[in-house]
Amino acid sequence: MLSIEKKIFDYINKNRYVIFVGVVTLLSVMARFYLLYYRSDDMIVCLEPWFEGLKNHGGLGGLKYYQSELNGNYNYPYATLMALLTYLPSAIKPIYLVKALSIVFDYLLAGLCAYFTYDLTKNYFKSVLVYSIVVLLPSVVLNSSMWGQCDAIYSFFVVLALYFLLKKKYLYTFIFTGVAVAFKAQAILVLLPLLLIAYCNRRDFSLLYFLIIPLVDIVMCLPALLSGVSVNEIINVYINQAGTYSHMVYNYPNIYYLLSPASDGLGMGSSGLYYMIAGCGLTLLYLLERNKKMDDKKMLELSVWLIVMVCFLMPGIHERYCYTAEVMAVVYCVVYGENIFVPVFLNFVSLICYSNYLLHTESAGMNILAVMYFVFFCFYTKKTLISERGNK
Repeated sequence: MLSIEKKIFDYINKNRYVIFVGVVTLLSVMARFYLLYYRSDDMIVCLEPWFEGLKNHGGLGGLKYYQSELNGNYNYPYATLMALLTYLPSAIKPIYLVKALSIVFDYLLAGLCAYFTYDLTKNYFKSVLVYSIVVLLPSVVLNSSMWGQCDAIYSFFVVLALYFLLKKKYLYTFIFTGVAVAFKAQAILVLLPLLLIAYCNRRDFSLLYFLIIPLVDIVMCLPALLSGVSVNEIINVYINQAGTYSHMVYNYPNIYYLLSPASDGLGMGSSGLYYMIAGCGLTLLYLLERNKKMDDKKMLELSVWLIVMVCFLMPGIHERYCYTAEVMAVVYCVVYGENIFVPVFLNFVSLICYSNYLLHTESAGMNILAVMYFVFFCFYTKKTLISERGNK
């Protein structure tokens, strides 16, 4: 080896993690770049009209008309970010600005997951591995750059809340829970069951902390309130989101996909909601019965399982609701070296569902996939809850 080659090799070896992250980031940016042109149905029907409407009404001042004229049904903090984007040069097309916002949070989320991993392992290789996997996950790439959706935004704050929950810094946990819920109401389905379980298991913080969540939500909506939006309008966003969808399932192979479409009109959707609540309640009761303090490993595993459980039992689930679990399952798998079947299966399901929606196709095997999901859920539940029964 020549001396110049040795110097180059030594430099690359010394800075291998930085170089690898740079290469992965460049490749992931390129992968996203070639998808930016695609205009999804949500982009055509909702996101672009909202952007143009907010811009025509003066940006932040347009928040007052977000619901009444623009029929906006995303939460006001997201609409506020969109309104801020309208002040950028008009030469940049709305589709690129909207997608760029979500893509920025792709990288923030991947970076946070990498930091989360390093904090738990003190291992640079594992943290770089998590960053690389998350930033290249098909669901993460397609969600922002092709679909134009914003699940990376609320998921970033969900992961922050989980991080501080493991650190037992509960003030920050509930603040970031409030921020996550402010961006997307579904975040409460991700975090509330886990926070209740943590409250009963650890017993080292007060129920009063839960009041922080709506207070943060109000603070996040201050720009909208100052622009003339009423409190009722802000509350109506959540109510309207709950009532927007009437079917039991939307392109996601949970247990309701196995039922006849005719069941939509039989009130089974409301019944299914109570099954989901009962599932959370039984989980809490079981963990109380075990009376065993949960460590970081079990808390992180439970956070992923709870999202999977909600997506499996709750009616009206979309293909994007498992987004946070798909990401956090990667973190758990790399940190603890187990449950590799979870991120593999969840992302496999997600890829099929995303393809069905974005490419306007309907997979003939969705019923089979629903059966596979049922088997997966049963096995994962046994692994998460029942397998350690003897360790009480």
